[in-house]
Amino acid sequence: MARFSKFGTLLLFIIFAAGLSFAQAPAIFFTDLDSGPNSGGESVSGFAGAYVTIYGDNFGASQGSSTVTLGGSSCLRVVSWGTPYLWYQKVVVQLGSSCASGNFVVTTSAGTSNGLAFTVRSGNIYCISTGGSDTASGKFGSCWASIYHAVATMVAGDTVYMENGYSASGNDGSVHSNHCVEAVYTDGANGANKAFVAYPGATVTFTGNGPSDPTFGFCEYANYITVAGLTLRATTSAGRIQSGPQGTGGTGNRMIANDIQCNNSGTCASGEDGCLATYQLVNSASTPEEHLLGNNIHDVCTVQQGVNTTGKYFHSIYIGDQSSNTEFGWNQILNNYANRGLQIYSSTQPEMYNLIIHDNYVYNSRGIGLLVGSNDPSLGGPVEVYNNVVVHAGVGPGFSTDGPANPYCATAGDSGSGSSTHPQQWYNNTFYDCGCDLTAFGGTCQNDGAVFQEGDGGNSFIFENNIAYAVNTVYMQANEGTATNSFQNTPTSVCSNNLWFGAGTAPTNCSNNVTSNPLLVSPSTGNAQVQSGSPAIGAGVNLAGLVPYDVDGLVRPNPPSIGAYELTGSTRPNPPTGVTVSVQ
Repeated sequence: MARFSKFGTLLLFIIFAAGLSFAQAPAIFFTDLDSGPNSGGESVSGFAGAYVTIYGDNFGASQGSSTVTLGGSSCLRVVSWGTPYLWYQKVVVQLGSSCASGNFVVTTSAGTSNGLAFTVRSGNIYCISTGGSDTASGKFGSCWASIYHAVATMVAGDTVYMENGYSASGNDGSVHSNHCVEAVYTDGANGANKAFVAYPGATVTFTGNGPSDPTFGFCEYANYITVAGLTLRATTSAGRIQSGPQGTGGTGNRMIANDIQCNNSGTCASGEDGCLATYQLVNSASTPEEHLLGNNIHDVCTVQQGVNTTGKYFHSIYIGDQSSNTEFGWNQILNNYANRGLQIYSSTQPEMYNLIIHDNYVYNSRGIGLLVGSNDPSLGGPVEVYNNVVVHAGVGPGFSTDGPANPYCATAGDSGSGSSTHPQQWYNNTFYDCGCDLTAFGGTCQNDGAVFQEGDGGNSFIFENNIAYAVNTVYMQANEGTATNSFQNTPTSVCSNNLWFGAGTAPTNCSNNVTSNPLLVSPSTGNAQVQSGSPAIGAGVNLAGLVPYDVDGLVRPNPPSIGAYELTGSTRPNPPTGVTVSVQ
């Protein structure tokens, strides 16, 4: 029998341990529903509660011996396990009659996830199918035929699942008939949202084609509404959350894991401000109450106008007009041929606050990737921007009819009050290849752009653990219209432990700069993960738990890495290339 030498045994152990080092414990990001009943729905193998989709990462491709529990109880039926979604995964479960309120927890051979709260409560579960009837009970086996009947029937706490192949277009003839395929204009309740959800694995499509401006695939004028798993298509805006009636303020809405596209064949600037937009959501909450999570907003305005022919007032995402207390996380903004990828801006006072922008992936944006403006954290809550990846943004073509195209990866925005006593917080973001493509911009560009723009309103901010990789532009623009490689608002601002690489030089008034190549996997094709040996690994400042996971759901060590990614044993796929763009 062959024998191992001590050296061989040690080498084998090292190789085995190295393999284990990349076995990551699972992480739960969010769920489509945050509450629901444990009975009254589709009955399968003795389970008849709500279907819940759990989004996260490191679940594994198949369940095997892995488990998912609620409140510590094995009361769930696993419908599907580890299905790929965007750059992460999802698990679908059905509640059983013994389920009670508690935390969802996923356990694999690599460890146990964080817990995510879910409330078990009463409520009706309905269904809609292509073969249904609006004179039926609406229960599984006797589904309704239309979303219009569902909206007219449902009360707070009710959930409707739309089965595969269901679609709707036009409008329901309601008071909002010129706005929506379907207007949800009656409220759910706190802890008991009305939920409109695609059945697990189903493709459900809403297409806006109304004659008036704006046109939406789906929109909300009420409080405590959940819209999840739908395919939304429109010529102007495919989704909107506007608390009602007609924007009088509200709370509790969830826009979760929808596939959203707007293709305005006209100017790509008329109509509403964004393909997915929020308006007038002011409330007194101390934590975010509007949640836009896991949406895939892509190929916006693929019939785009050329330079000098269009305006800049249309965006993939628009969080505007006092939409405080909003969380925007784990979304993908891909192939944005309108203007900004995400714009936060309010045309009315007061400034916005309590905005949490995190774990988003932005690739290939005509204008700014992330614009976080019109905010003042001192008014009611923090403005935090972390774990975002922005690649190839602000590249044009430019605009001329209403101002510059703002060619940056990200902009810190402003405070309309002139100066905030609380800083914006920018942590662990990765920015690559942003600024002007002068050919696309027609030969001119505002200050040649920048990877990051400080903003013009006097806000102080914290800028730590970020990667700024410049390909053809300067690193910093301290104030709108003034190109410089220093932060304007120091000493009230903090800038440290960032990695600056590429064209230009690092900002002069930042400490602990790293200026070496970050060794990203394939940033030119959208993959901004770090490779082994990257100087970003372990070079960040400890943030005391503010960013406990990276964008892939990996636990951050102390000290953490700079940028959105920790080192992982797997490589995320490059993003899809999208569609062929017609420049007119």
